[in-house]
Amino acid sequence: MAEQVGYEPEELIQHAVIHFKKRRYATAQLFWCVALENYIRKKFIGIKRKEPEDDDTIGSMLKQIKEVRGPGDWYSKNQDMLWNFVRKRNDITHRSFISEEKELKSLLEGLVALISGKTEELDDIIKRVDPELTTRLGLKFHDRTEPDKELLKKLETISADDFNRDDYAFSLIIWRLKEIIDNILKNKASEDRNFKGLTTGLVSEFTVSSDWIWLPVGFGIEKENKRVKKPIISVMLIRNRTARVYLDFGTEATPYRRKYYSLLQSDPAFKDMFRELCDNCPDITEFFNVEHYTVILEQEKIPIGKWLKGDPACCESVSRCIRKARAILDGLESQKRNEWRDNVLLFGRKFNQDYFTQPREIESFASDIINVIELLLPFLKAIEAN
Repeated sequence: MAEQVGYEPEELIQHAVIHFKKRRYATAQLFWCVALENYIRKKFIGIKRKEPEDDDTIGSMLKQIKEVRGPGDWYSKNQDMLWNFVRKRNDITHRSFISEEKELKSLLEGLVALISGKTEELDDIIKRVDPELTTRLGLKFHDRTEPDKELLKKLETISADDFNRDDYAFSLIIWRLKEIIDNILKNKASEDRNFKGLTTGLVSEFTVSSDWIWLPVGFGIEKENKRVKKPIISVMLIRNRTARVYLDFGTEATPYRRKYYSLLQSDPAFKDMFRELCDNCPDITEFFNVEHYTVILEQEKIPIGKWLKGDPACCESVSRCIRKARAILDGLESQKRNEWRDNVLLFGRKFNQDYFTQPREIESFASDIINVIELLLPFLKAIEAN
């Protein structure tokens, strides 16, 4: 019987590519099969204008499509590839998995081309796979689930040793941190309306190949993958036993980035907020730029204090960063793309290795994070304000 359509073929084949990238070849093949089944079923419904019968297979659906279409149509143009895919699907599900990587790559490329209408090499398709897409589809297809709350309650401390221990064990600590931060934010929201709607979002995936794990905090980002479209406060824990809490932007937060740059350049009240920040938190002293989510470009750091005092070199550095960022965003928009993995002129607090030398209560760490969030909150609200 054909697989029931509950997901879009485009997402299913993307998830197959994600598993191929992770060298989970058997899982990639299974998602390839389901993507093919859903794709043919969707075509059947569109062409026949009815649901298939319960006992229809993808093969019988193709035969019925053939009966009602003439030369030059979708079936006629793709029949050789379609029947080859049906045979491969039957081999995978009823006989054995494909053992040759080259053959699997060819199947993935072929089905991507059939579904999307664009022919690409798999290496180029894989380049577009990022942690955001991986997390969103992982949750949608239940590759990832939230840990048991009773298990999380048993976790009490975090230390330097945890950063390079078992990846699952470390991710549980971050889920516990998320839980504590959410409880604190909920209590604060009952007393201070500025915190209303402020929550944590999805914890990023963390595996043996991950250099960092990320917990976003923002307004209205608790569901699905809304964190990518908003300005946020990022809580980033990195393999080198450090952590950062800083103002950040999701990969698709283009309008908010543009507003932030305008506020930096032309809003005196926004600069006053920076003066107050520097007075209240001596640990936050500089703007920094990042590549590919987390890599800080050390040579591009700009002292906030000097910028506030009008230092010509610092002011020009800020302006140069903004010009470059706007040009990149303009270029992406001209290509009808809306994803940028870099960011400029971020700021926040760094927790160095010595902070984690001795085991520290997770609740204590959460309180320190909340203190930074309170300092950054006015900036977040100003950027999101209409």
